[in-house]
Amino acid sequence: MDEDQHANSGPSNKSPNPVPQKQKKKPRGPTKGIKSMPGVPRIIEWDHLDRPTGKWATDYKNHIGEISRAKVSILIRTWEDVSQGIKDTLWEDVKREFHITDETKKEVVLKSCDKRWREFKSRLTTGWIRGTRKRPKDEKIKP
Repeated sequence: MDEDQHANSGPSNKSPNPVPQKQKKKPRGPTKGIKSMPGVPRIIEWDHLDRPTGKWATDYKNHIGEISRAKVSILIRTWEDVSQGIKDTLWEDVKREFHITDETKKEVVLKSCDKRWREFKSRLTTGWIRGTRKRPKDEKIKP
């Protein structure tokens, strides 16, 4: 027998531990938002400049951004053009989630919604309409 035939004839060529195949990464899904916790009251505290503080401040800011993006269309030109019904819906949602009883905070909450919504529109405009978002070199648009 040749050396080549002898090397190919035996089962000793196979490794005892097969190499595991790479698993595909799970793609990112939609944002789930904050979880409703009916038994746990999320109460927002405010500082002297009407900024949210305390344990739930981060959740509050995230929630404001999510509901603003979800409920206000990007086709609306300015915040002043958003209907009062949508603004009331945003206010009621935040009031319910964070147990806000002070009606004077409505203006502060809606200003936060306005700011987050405008930041979102700006990010979309910069990245997709003007085409200045960061891209790999092979995807760059040439003038």
